[in-house]
Amino acid sequence: MPNLKAKKPLVTIIVINYNGLTDTRNCLLSVLKTNYLNYAILLIDNGSKQNEIELLKKEFTDKKILFKRFNRNLGFTGAINKVVKDINTKYIVFLNNDTKVTPNWLNHLVTAAESDTSIAACQSKVLLMDNPKQFDYTGACGGFIDKYGYPFTRGRIFYTTEKDKGQFDKKRDIFWASGACMLVRRDLFIDEGMFDNSFFIYMEEIDICWRFLQQGYKIKSVPKSVIYHKVAASAKKNMFKKIFYEHRNNLVMVTKNLSTQDLFTILPRRVIFEMLSSLFYLSKLNFTAFTALFFAHVSYIFLFPKIIKSRKKKLKNIMTFAPLVYNRSIAFQYFLFKKTRFFQIIK
Repeated sequence: MPNLKAKKPLVTIIVINYNGLTDTRNCLLSVLKTNYLNYAILLIDNGSKQNEIELLKKEFTDKKILFKRFNRNLGFTGAINKVVKDINTKYIVFLNNDTKVTPNWLNHLVTAAESDTSIAACQSKVLLMDNPKQFDYTGACGGFIDKYGYPFTRGRIFYTTEKDKGQFDKKRDIFWASGACMLVRRDLFIDEGMFDNSFFIYMEEIDICWRFLQQGYKIKSVPKSVIYHKVAASAKKNMFKKIFYEHRNNLVMVTKNLSTQDLFTILPRRVIFEMLSSLFYLSKLNFTAFTALFFAHVSYIFLFPKIIKSRKKKLKNIMTFAPLVYNRSIAFQYFLFKKTRFFQIIK
């Protein structure tokens, strides 16, 4: 007979604040209503202009909340990597500060992880805070990737998000979990080298999930766990930075994780795709995006020797992870053939 009173594993929820006092306050208020009892919150102030953590300390006196401040912005990757080795819990959760959680969100994530030791990470269903029937851009209901390294999700492809009609309510394997709400096994995260610090922000969760997959672990979407995310609350403040890091980090991730054979065949095609992206932004007279893309490519070129040195030996062919990988160009399907919904791409 199972021990129904067995203590559930302790989970540390990491929330990073960066000039987002109101969002962080609302996030903490929702997390404190979580039904799962055995958790702690580590709130990190990542070099905000004002010492916002002092204001939050006065408001939130619950002993579940621990506070830490860095004097400069270390990025998402740097802040997480600085603290994670000092955390002594089985699971850690990365939770965006501009989210609100539902009472049972953590129960479902932990239950999924506890059901199978081969699950390295899992994510919640992510819906829009201002439109709860619409999937959010950041992670929707689990991430996939095409053979050229372009990510998409169940519920969002490029600029199109779907309505949540329960079409993705089945728990299933995915290629990557969204950093907006991602539970990981702490020991595996550390063993795999944690986040790549060169990423700073964006794509770091896809990179670590790809590395988990290379080691034979699984990534899961857990749709019963539901959270709500504010529309790009932090990204809208600096679109140049968002586009720069997204494009550069995607190229870095692909160069790091593709097998040698894939790298020689896919990278030249990615050069063509990147040129088409530049022309697309230019055709839209989006000079901010065009300039950001140019500097992303320059930064990638300078990083290229370091990336090559960081590559691991005997990386698996990307199609090893089918059906988590779309064996065509998701960009062509979306922009040329107008396939905007997930089930038009993956049956």
